[in-house]
Amino acid sequence: MQTRKSSQKTLDTEFTTSQETKRPKKGSKDSNKKMNTDETQKTMAATTCDPNEDMKNFIREKLDEQTVKLSQQIYQINVEINKLKETTDELTKSVEYNSAEIGENQARVKQLEKSFVDYREEVDRKFLTLELYQRRPNLLIYGIADDRNPEEAVRELFEELQLPDSLDLLQVHRLPRHSTNERTASMPKPILVRFLRMKERQMVQDASYKHSSLLRDKQVSIRTDMPVILKKYRGKLATKTYHMRTKQQLQTRIREQGVDVTLEYRRNAQSPWIKIGLEDEIV
Repeated sequence: MQTRKSSQKTLDTEFTTSQETKRPKKGSKDSNKKMNTDETQKTMAATTCDPNEDMKNFIREKLDEQTVKLSQQIYQINVEINKLKETTDELTKSVEYNSAEIGENQARVKQLEKSFVDYREEVDRKFLTLELYQRRPNLLIYGIADDRNPEEAVRELFEELQLPDSLDLLQVHRLPRHSTNERTASMPKPILVRFLRMKERQMVQDASYKHSSLLRDKQVSIRTDMPVILKKYRGKLATKTYHMRTKQQLQTRIREQGVDVTLEYRRNAQSPWIKIGLEDEIV
């Protein structure tokens, strides 16, 4: 057994020695040649281009460029948005200020309109008062036939009302009718009588109240002369009073106080007079 072990050991030793003998030494020519070959292969491998890697690098570069451009554009958009916000804020403030100013102007305009309406009503009232004053000496007589002489018919009527013959009349003439109503257009034209003295004019008017039944039987009426607008309003009131007397059996009267013309009614002589407007209903 010992002889076999020693023989095996001897063989191992020889194999190891032979292998070491075959290896090139560090300083030998074979060793240097092998090192140069390895370096050349590494250089060629480094310089050899990989198509896939180049494509990746190209795409990466383009993406980087686009990212930079997008970042710049986003920044510019944010700058523009901030400018628009500032402009919007300024416009909002301007609109709020203008809205407040417009509201004040509208309130001022309404106040001026109201003042103008009040002033216009006051002016109209003054003109009506002046015109009414100029017409004060006049009386209008309705219901005398058109074929009668105006002055002769008026003198005869005053005599029936038990008035003196010495009344001084400045003018007695008929007025034209401009009504489009068929009923009123067919009625006799009114006669205007202008008195020299207001005392005599008032005397005739008082006599017309005293002898109202006589005038009603003759279908004649004596009224004060008024501006056209008041005359039309009084005519509407007169139509209303006619219906109130005939259909509702009410006593009526139209009162004139300056430029105010009002309608009053009562149910009997013991009832108080009640004022009513043109559009009002009877209570």
